[in-house]
Parts: sequence; C-alpha cells; structure tokens
Amino acid sequence: MATTAGAALDSLKSPIAFAQRLRTGRALAVDVWSIFNAANLPSDCINLGQGYMNFAPPEWIKQGVFSAVNNVPTNHYSHPKGTPRLRNAISKHYSPSFGRQLNPDSEVIVTSGANEGEYAVFTAYLDPEDEVIMFEPFFDQYLASVTFNSGVPVYVPLHPPSHDKKKPTGDDWTIDFDELRRAITPKTKLIILNTPHNPVGKVFTRDELERYEERRDLFCSYLEKLGLPYTLPQGTYFVLLDIADIDIPEDYVFPSSLDGRGRDFKAAWFIAEQVGVSSIPVSEFYCEEHCTLGERFARFAFCKDLDTLTRAGERLQDLKKYLKQK
Repeated sequence: MATTAGAALDSLKSPIAFAQRLRTGRALAVDVWSIFNAANLPSDCINLGQGYMNFAPPEWIKQGVFSAVNNVPTNHYSHPKGTPRLRNAISKHYSPSFGRQLNPDSEVIVTSGANEGEYAVFTAYLDPEDEVIMFEPFFDQYLASVTFNSGVPVYVPLHPPSHDKKKPTGDDWTIDFDELRRAITPKTKLIILNTPHNPVGKVFTRDELERYEERRDLFCSYLEKLGLPYTLPQGTYFVLLDIADIDIPEDYVFPSSLDGRGRDFKAAWFIAEQVGVSSIPVSEFYCEEHCTLGERFARFAFCKDLDTLTRAGERLQDLKKYLKQK
C-alpha cells in the first residue's frame, strides 16, 4: 500500500514540495473507494462494498427536512457548536446515561458527521509527535485525520480468527494486550476505540436490532450456502468474508490500479467482475507492516433492502465454481 501511495504522490508534479504528512496519511494515493467505484465496475454490479443505504429515510425525517428548508431562520448560518435547541435536546437525552446534568453550552457539540467530530478532537489535543494508537483494521479517515494534525499513528492489529475456525464472530478478533502495552510510550496521547467496530455511534432500539438481525441473518444464510468462512458481526452492518479459498485463474487480467495492492484487492475485483457483487478489500484498513492480516478478507455491507441482499446472495453462489478443491 505504501508503494502505491508513494507512486501516486510522486506522479504529481509541483514546484513546491508536499508536506511529508500527506505521504504518511496516504492523502494523495488512489484510495480504495476510487478503485471500487461504481463507474469502474460492471453496470449491473450490486454494491455491497460501501456502507450506505439503498432505501429512503423514514417519512417523518423527510417531512422535517421539508419544513426546515421552508423556514427562514434555519436557512441562516448555523451556530458553530450546533443550534441551542438541538444541544439542549441532546443534553436532556444523554444526561441520565451519565448520571448528571450535561451542560449544553460547554459539554455538547454538534458536528457534520463523525469525521468532523474526530478531526476536531485531534486538532484540539494533538501536538507535533504525539502518538495515537489505532486498532487495525481502522476506518481509513482516522489515518489522515491524525497525520494532518501532526500526530504519529501507532498500529496495533486485532488478530483475526484462524481460517479453520468454525463460525467465528466479532469476539474472535482479539487484542494482544502485550502488543498494546508495548505500543504505549510516554508520547502516547490518544487511543482510538470505537465500538461497535467501524463507526456507528448509536445505541439501537429493539426494533432496529430486529431489523438489523433480519438483514444480517438473510445475507449470512447465503454465505452459509456458499461454504466460505465469515465473521458474524455483533455490531455494525458489515460482514467480513474469508476469501482465502477463492481460486483466481493465474491468467486473469487485472487493471493497473491494483498493482502493488494485496491479494484481497484482486479477489474483490474478481468477485465484482465475475459474479456482479462489489465489496471492499480489508487490507486497505491496515498499515503496510500488518496489511497481510487483512488480505484474507473482503467486507460486504448488508445495510440494503431485502430484495437487494437476496439478489446479491444468489449471485455469490456462482463463486462455488472458483473455490479451491480440498
């Protein structure tokens, strides 16, 4: 990955040298989202790679948005901390969980999504050379946010279950606490810990969990039929499929954008081209030293409607003819 990032950086000609943090943060590399973009894949490919929904939000949200844009005050500049009404509502909702009253003026802030929120935290707390521990695989935005604020990323991998593990779950991705202790130094300022893994940032209601489980169980039922190991998620809307047993023909032609990338990039591209279901290779969420840990896996998102998941699951059955013979 670093080779590809460096090549992308060096290919850009500039009379002024780029800051080294752009190289460290892979800012000018061709990212995985650009490679596995709908424009580069078959037109009928089902996108299970990116974690966005393919169904509309609830009607009450759409009506709320419609009312807001027709209201003059809401079309003015917003308060930089978030509107007082919203901050007061957040304080009221979360204060019982903290066991005390949260001050909406000094303890509540509203950001434009999780990326802006974590970037603001890094900007507020990181001095040059401060170290930030990141558990791999990590959402790739963390790396850029840390390095752009002059922090130094320190990588501690979550160790995946063995290929022979029967029906692994998220609990089977483990932290080696000796590795974690060794990673902590006097320069350590922050440890990024997100749970459920892969940013969600909410507590689900019983109804939402039942809907989550319905989609998850439907998609996983097709993975069971396929016969490849997968990690059963206990949170988030992603499933990691173990792709080690997919036998890619040696003469298969891949685009040059995959040069220098891990085997999982080729396997994900092969799956998209051959069966028409896109996914995201997991090695993108590791540093170069540890990326081989992720090369066994492709990430599929099941935050789609049931019809889409059914069609994707049926298409994935075509991978059976490409499985290694045991």
